[in-house]
Parts: sequence; C-alpha cells; structure tokens
Amino acid sequence: MKAILAGLVEAQRAGGIKTTININGSSYHVTLKVPLALAIGDCEGNDKLCGRYGTHQLGNTLVCRDCNCPTLSSDLPDVVCQPLTTQIIADARFDKAALQSLSHHGIENAFHDVDFGGDAEGIHGCCPPEMLHLYQQGLYKYALESFMNFLTGQQRKALDQLISIISDCCCRQSDRTFPRFRFPRGVSNLTCFTASEQVGLALVCFFSLAMDDFRKLVYLKYNRSDGTWSTDEEGIPKCHEYRKLFEAMLVAEAWINKDSHSKEEVLHHAPAQITKFMHTYKTTVDRTDGHGLKIPKFHQLKHLPRYILKFGVPNNFSTARCESHHITLSKRPAKTAQKRDESFEEQVGERIIDSIVLNRATSSILSTIKALPPVTSDGSISGTRFTILKLEQSSDYCAIQCNAPYAPLPFPISLLNAFASEFEMYFPNHDGITCFTEHHRRDEHDTNYIFRGHPSYRGKPWHDWAYFRWCDDIEGSVTSGENVNQSIISEIPGKIWFFLDARQMTTNEDYDPGLYAVVQSLDRSPFRVQGSNRSNILKVSRLTDTVSYSVCSTESIVDVAFVIPNIGGTNEHYVIDPPSDWSSYFIT
Repeated sequence: MKAILAGLVEAQRAGGIKTTININGSSYHVTLKVPLALAIGDCEGNDKLCGRYGTHQLGNTLVCRDCNCPTLSSDLPDVVCQPLTTQIIADARFDKAALQSLSHHGIENAFHDVDFGGDAEGIHGCCPPEMLHLYQQGLYKYALESFMNFLTGQQRKALDQLISIISDCCCRQSDRTFPRFRFPRGVSNLTCFTASEQVGLALVCFFSLAMDDFRKLVYLKYNRSDGTWSTDEEGIPKCHEYRKLFEAMLVAEAWINKDSHSKEEVLHHAPAQITKFMHTYKTTVDRTDGHGLKIPKFHQLKHLPRYILKFGVPNNFSTARCESHHITLSKRPAKTAQKRDESFEEQVGERIIDSIVLNRATSSILSTIKALPPVTSDGSISGTRFTILKLEQSSDYCAIQCNAPYAPLPFPISLLNAFASEFEMYFPNHDGITCFTEHHRRDEHDTNYIFRGHPSYRGKPWHDWAYFRWCDDIEGSVTSGENVNQSIISEIPGKIWFFLDARQMTTNEDYDPGLYAVVQSLDRSPFRVQGSNRSNILKVSRLTDTVSYSVCSTESIVDVAFVIPNIGGTNEHYVIDPPSDWSSYFIT
C-alpha cells in the first residue's frame, strides 16, 4: 500500500501539481492540491485500510474503526462516543496494551503519511459506513429474520399466500417510484434476496400487518386443550411493534437517501431522531444470532450525521454502483470460463476484454442508425382499442377488440351495461363506443406517466389508480372537471376501469367531446389511521357503494396514486403516500 500511495504522497509534499489550464481561451498557471477526502468500501475492506482487527468479537475492546465506543456498549442507543484520530493510533503503535484497547494492529499505516486536507481523523474518519451493507443487507435483514422467527409455521404460510396477492396489487400501479414488490412465492424463507429487494420485503410485510385477514390470524391463538380460539394478548402488541418498526425503517431510509440535507436538520434534529429509531429497533428486534446488536452496523447509525456533514448525502459514499459492476466484471465472465486453477484468471480477463470490445462496437454501429419515430395516431392514446357493442337478441353489452383476434375483453357485464346505456345515445352511427386501455400524460417536470385500465393485461387485470380533481355541487353529489365553479374542490383517488375516446361524440349538455376515464372512486378523501394502528405513510378510505362508476375528463387527473385493498376488509382500501414524501416524517 505504501508503494501504491507513493506518487500521491510525493505530489502532496511537493505542494501540489503545477500545470496550465485553458478557460475561455485564456491560459492560467495553477497548482492543483490533491488531498485525499474519501475512501469507499465495505466494513471489512475499510477496517483493513485503518489497520483495525479483522474480527468483531466481543473480546475486542472497541466495536468500530472510527470511534472509541466499547463493544459491550455498542447496542445502547444512548451511548456517547468520540472519533479516533490519526495521532491517537500513531502514539499507540509500539504499546501493545494501548493497541489492544484500540482494537488496532501495530503497523506502520501507509495512510498516516497521506494529507487528508487537515482532517485530524485521517483515514479513520474518511471510511464512512455505506448503506448497502449497513442498512439493506444489515438492519433490514435482521428485522425480517426476527419477524419471521416471531411467527408460527402456520402464520408464515399464511403470510406467503397473502404477500403473493399483495405483490400482484403492488406491481400494477401508476406510481412506479416504489421498490420492487414481485414476490410470487412468498418471502418467509428469506433466501436469495438482493439488497434492493430487502426494502420491498419490509414494505410488503408492513402492508401484510395492516390487512384484516392477517391480523385475525395473528391476533388469535388455538387452545389445544379445549379446541377453542382466544385472543393472543402477547401477539397483538408485538405485531404493532413490528408494523411500527417496518414503517420507521422505510421512513429513515427515505431520509438517508434524500438528494440533499439541510445543515440545521443534520445538526439539530437527525441525532435525536436516529437515537429514537435505534430504541425502536432494539426494543422490537430480538436478535440472538452472533453478537446480537453489538455490531458496527447498528452502532454506526449514530455516525451518519457526522459523515453527512463531511461528505454530503450517503449516496455519495455508497458502494451500490461498485457492487453492481461485479456482475459484469466478475460473475458473468467467470461463469463462461473453465474452472481450472492455472488458466482461470487469464480466461476471465479475456472475456472481460471481449465484452468491452463488443459493447463499444455495438454502440458505434447503433449511433449511425437513425431511429424511426414510433407509429401512433395519438400520443396520449395507446394500448388495446376496443368497441362496446350490444349483443344480438340480448340487452347486455360486450367489449370487442378493434384488431385481430377481435376477442372480447372480460370487463364486468354490469359495468358495461350501466356505462353503455348512458352513452350509447351520444354515438348515433351505431358503430359502438370506441374505448382504449392506456393513456399517457406528462407532469410539470416532463415525466411521462402511463395509466392503464385493462381487464386482462398479460393474463391479469391491471387497473391503475390516480388522483382526480372533484367538485361538490349544491345538492352534495360529486362531479369531476376543471371548469366547474364550486366552493369545495377535493382530490380523491379513483380506480381506472378504461378510457373513453369521445372526440367524435355528438355535442350535448352533459359532456364535451374529448378523452374520458371511467373510474370507481373512493367515497371521500383518505384519512390517516389513528390509535394503535396509526401510520404516517398509510391512509384509509372505502370504495363507493352507491355509484358503480363515474366518467371523468382525463384533464381532471392530478397525479398518480398507489392504492391497495385491505384484504379481509369490506371495500376498505389503503392509500400509500409516495416514497418522496416519507423522509419528511423522519425529522417530524
């Protein structure tokens, strides 16, 4: 390492690198200062850079490479620690007892010769913990393991079945900013999940604990003596604790992953909130594996405000991007190489070079090809076009695709009958009512959103939710649109059944020609759950009972919405705040 850093140290001791730069046609003779600011790596790699012991046994005096927190106190949320400095480590180099008290090796650390821009902590304060291993592959993983251990075998089986249903609901939403939810085989085995999937696991477990079906199963226990069911007085509060923990973890991670942090919240609010979160985590997670929570991954949460002040948002020192390169630069080439010791490394290297050459050649060829514009009649209309027609010798209506194979679409007959009976009079040519299943919109940030209303998209229903602008009229009924001059305007989520192309519709008093969405709305604005089930990111409302559908102009669509049914509840639905709003609940 000393040889690797020799050039950097020489340039620093020489006062920098003298060079000439050109700016706007003018030349400037400058000296470039090259202090080392940050070393990115995982816990094992950074411990080696700092000269710390390679293990984290309870016998080690200190738990971290960058502070003086005792290992036996590292699971205490209120413990106070001080950062280690280069001078402290250097002074103890030849004192065996002092080195043991610091849990460091007595080596001549090459980084002690490097200039860190006046940072007294040196390499020990420039190796921050990164969120991939600390949070996603650490705290999320331990919390999920604890939750699964709390459940019985029957409850885990029911959880897998419920999560399979929830996954289908979550995967088909207009808001695509949520983490991955696709877990068709359940989650109880907790194997083969990537770091990014751990977030989705915690979120679907949080959703499951809010479902009536799962709560009934967890809140009751079977008495083998008399064959009856009774309320589980111990299970109920523990379920509430896990639900609050999963929400707290999601909110804390959203704050950590923000694009920017104000100095005030990092200095004055974040330390107290992190300590509060650590109390919640320790109270709920009963980890008995290894050393419990006497580990760096838990204690180093307290160091985050200090590192955010030094290096900015944690994404600046995340190893996620570096870890993703292992797939293309290590795993894939290794799979196609012979597993022979004498030729393995050479073959892997050849395959990496081949891959780079092919990728560059492909990019060069594609750059010379002029892309053809997409063929579409209307940028806002796409998906499957269909016509609602009346069946011969019947009073029912059906939806038939406009293109081959001209198959019927499985919309509810009651919905088609109610809708067509009202709108058929506005289409005098008797060619049916033209509808479609997808609508594209752009927001003020030029982000393209796709709203779908399809009864069998790739074999399964896909009915997006969206926020619609509603106006209450004098009689108290609800209408939708922008040009209604009313005193009460609200934004309520609605479930999109399909879209109506009414641009060729005859002029009438009720509807203007244009594009409309056929929706089933919630009966009122969603409200937050109170009491023991209180949640910041989850609100509740019910689907309308008296009105099966409403016809709304697509111009009344305000925003995307993420809504899932309360499985086991009566028409009750949960409305989830967008992940971009979660971070605000951490500081407050």
